[in-house]
Amino acid sequence: MQSKKVLTVFILLLCNSIMAQNIGINNNGAQADPSAILDISSNEKGFLPPRMTTTQRNNITAPATGLVIYNTDIDCLESFDGTNWNTLCQQPGTISGLDCTNYVLTGQLLAIEEANGIALVINYTGGDGGPHNGQQIFSTGTTGYIATLDASIFAEGDGTLTYTISGIPQVAQSPTLNNAEFLINIGTQSCTVSIPLTCYSAVKPTAVREVMNPQTGRIWMDRNLGASRVATSLSDIAAFGDLYQWGRFSDGHQCRWANITSATSSTDRPNHADFITNPNVPQDWRIPQNDFLWQGASGINNPCPHGYRLPTETELTQELRTWTSNDYNGAFASPLKLPAGGVRGPSGALNNTPTRGVIWSSSVDTGGSIGLRFDDTSAIVFISPSFARASGVSVRCIKDN
Repeated sequence: MQSKKVLTVFILLLCNSIMAQNIGINNNGAQADPSAILDISSNEKGFLPPRMTTTQRNNITAPATGLVIYNTDIDCLESFDGTNWNTLCQQPGTISGLDCTNYVLTGQLLAIEEANGIALVINYTGGDGGPHNGQQIFSTGTTGYIATLDASIFAEGDGTLTYTISGIPQVAQSPTLNNAEFLINIGTQSCTVSIPLTCYSAVKPTAVREVMNPQTGRIWMDRNLGASRVATSLSDIAAFGDLYQWGRFSDGHQCRWANITSATSSTDRPNHADFITNPNVPQDWRIPQNDFLWQGASGINNPCPHGYRLPTETELTQELRTWTSNDYNGAFASPLKLPAGGVRGPSGALNNTPTRGVIWSSSVDTGGSIGLRFDDTSAIVFISPSFARASGVSVRCIKDN
């Protein structure tokens, strides 16, 4: 404790020296070299001395004796003694306990949306008042996130650490929605924070914005159901959206990481949110089948917003004829900006992301339903054989006019 008091007094004296130098006077009362007149008003990361790199420090042509800076290259205070720069680092601080279980998260980690400025607050005990250099931690489980902690000092006793989470989750082809895990290792203590991800459409409805194909005159939604934005590329995960089993309502099954069950339904609306697998012909989630679930804006299970519905086979065919090429490049270049979001097979497996896209129509075929498929070599409206209704496929809604 005595060493900390000595260091505190020393730093206060140095700060007085800095204040003098900031108005252009050195320790001897003489005018300081202009290169030593530095702005110390910045509160970046809580440090009073000017923050600079070693290169910036060396560019001071005639630093005044006693000048103190914070060198960002070595994470230490440095003082100029008239001849050399000397480091004034304090020993790293310690804590006695770290609680990764009872964390507080401001916001949610959404499976297809970029995280930006989400705060993760973790409690600790037994701080000694010493400094820490902050850290950046890359997520495991679901990768793509970074948790950043700014350099600061531990409290004397109990306190909190606030990390900022940013990044894009890498979940496109994952068969399950894994937690994002961060290994916290600081102040001689360590633990792992495990944060679950949430399906985007479970908390945010799809924005209803229109786009018109000038060649057909038809108005569509500008994104797939469950997407957070218009596609910026064929592989834009935020634009993939959900994967619906043909004829089902928006009951949660459409989340591409929904749990699976092999128990088929005998009703139009199962009382659960599981993806229903069925490898047996006719590969439908509903047994017996019902061909009249998605017909028109008033269809029994129409998942589209008010005033919208599933396109018909004819409307998909008309759309395809306007593309500049019959492949996924033509799909993305079209007014609809269709991404290659893959499919979920009747077994529940995610496939073909981001090499293929499929969108449902409301039209049916014997035992199956019709959709538009596009990949790197072709684009076709599949009629016979059609797609198994137990498959999870993208939905793009068309205006009912």
